[in-house]
Amino acid sequence: MRLWEKLVSLAALSVIVGGTALAWNHEHAESNLERWYAADNQRFFHGELPPAWIHFGDLTKDNADGETKHNDNTGFEIIVDRQAENKRAVLRHELCHIETKTAEHGSLFQACMTRYENDRTNR
Repeated sequence: MRLWEKLVSLAALSVIVGGTALAWNHEHAESNLERWYAADNQRFFHGELPPAWIHFGDLTKDNADGETKHNDNTGFEIIVDRQAENKRAVLRHELCHIETKTAEHGSLFQACMTRYENDRTNR
């Protein structure tokens, strides 16, 4: 096998391995969001929050780390920006939007957020 053939084979293998790792990391990260939702719902809300569709998205155009949407037919959807620095903190913020049933950050929302103040898993 010539040197250039070896280099092409190595490059192709690198692309395959890199793509596989990227796909695994993406799937694993979204499963973390779902696990965190279930754990925090149980721990801080006694399991009373409704199910939600939780996934990553690109919220850079909205200048946001997270967003919660609600539709009477499909229920709640939580979008966490892929680039968000502390994804668990973003998710917890969105849980309080579900709990308070508002997009506002008023006193009910602030009271909800105090649940997490002494929790070290918010990292």
